[in-house]
Amino acid sequence: MGLHDGHRKRLMERLDSGTMLTHEDLEMLLFYVIPRKNTNGLAHKLLQEFGSLRAIFSASVEALCRVDGVGLQVAAFLSLIGKLCDKIYTLPYSDYEGAFESARFIPYVYGKLSKEKEELAEVYSLNKKGEVVRCRRIDGENAFNVNVLPEQISHAFLDKDTVGVVLVHNHPFGRAQPSETDDLTTRKCQMLCSCHNVLLCDHLIVAPSGVYSYYVSGRMQEFSENYSVDSLIKKGK
Repeated sequence: MGLHDGHRKRLMERLDSGTMLTHEDLEMLLFYVIPRKNTNGLAHKLLQEFGSLRAIFSASVEALCRVDGVGLQVAAFLSLIGKLCDKIYTLPYSDYEGAFESARFIPYVYGKLSKEKEELAEVYSLNKKGEVVRCRRIDGENAFNVNVLPEQISHAFLDKDTVGVVLVHNHPFGRAQPSETDDLTTRKCQMLCSCHNVLLCDHLIVAPSGVYSYYVSGRMQEFSENYSVDSLIKKGK
């Protein structure tokens, strides 16, 4: 057994416990690219330099190599982890061309989601031209839980070219009508978008019977006027 094998084994035994600290997560990840050395110090250096795991995995190979102890192999490994994570949580979007338009987008999402048998949500990012540049999907039994989605759409703000967001979720066995939870989610997401100076363009609910659009129904404007940073400032005066 090597000098550091006992420590590594103890970390691995804690992997499923949910008690590992951020630097320990990174330290353990570095085991696989630095097999024979203590990686604790390097994990701390990386966090001190970049501030967070997200920043580390988003950094360029060149920037990573500037950290003492990080060679090309380690930098490439960390950069690859970041790119793989991005692919896992991001669906490339290429079959909807041109600017976002409700008349074209609504039939598109209906064809895409109306036959889904599980609940899911999608967050579409729009650039300055109004083009769909990215789609993030949230899967799972509680994919559109009001406590989950506002946190999930914040990932869209990491894209520097995002100026607008479209939310889509489905009712696999219900009607294309918003519930109280859907309304609350829309309000929260509208407020979150307002804080980041991003336009919440629409929230679409897809069901086998059709699609409900908060924008087409006129309610998106109502939420935009009442749930924004400006509206809070005006109410506070």
